[in-house]
Amino acid sequence: MEKLFSYETLQFVRVQRDLFGSVLIGNKGKLEQHVISKIKITNTKIIESSDTCMHPILKYTANKTAVVIGPLFDLTDKELISIYEDEITPYKYAEVTFKFGKTGFIYFKN
Repeated sequence: MEKLFSYETLQFVRVQRDLFGSVLIGNKGKLEQHVISKIKITNTKIIESSDTCMHPILKYTANKTAVVIGPLFDLTDKELISIYEDEITPYKYAEVTFKFGKTGFIYFKN
């Protein structure tokens, strides 16, 4: 299992069910030196599921007090890749270490 950090849209049960057919399980994650910004997406499947074309995006900042909190969801490799394929244009992802030593993937601006 892989860990994927969610900072907004993937926390919606409807989005989870549309993408994976079930509700995800996760534990709290805390990502330092990042803030949430917004970008416009064009993927109609995701827009219909989330009811918006404006989606959050993580943005690195040198501000050491900036923090984003959200769940680290357990996903299979296949599930992780499927999200990336759905949102390939505005996002890319990388594995990072969260506060307290947890590791997981984040999506950020491409």
